[in-house]
Amino acid sequence: MWVVGQNFWQEYLILEKLTLSVEGSAAAAWQASIGSVAAGTLFATLQSAAATGSALAWGAGIGGAIAMAF
Repeated sequence: MWVVGQNFWQEYLILEKLTLSVEGSAAAAWQASIGSVAAGTLFATLQSAAATGSALAWGAGIGGAIAMAF
């Protein structure tokens, strides 16, 4: 039987690890150097693609196109 919040701490720790894994990354440094990110900029577009998962579709499409070329 599933109880809401049953695995709260496990889920929290997983999310915390995912969050901590991006600290010190190139993306974090880039965003810190920008300050406030304006809509429509390259950074905002890339961030949106990563957050929605469309970056995977773009990568698969580009990879497929390259594979078909050879």
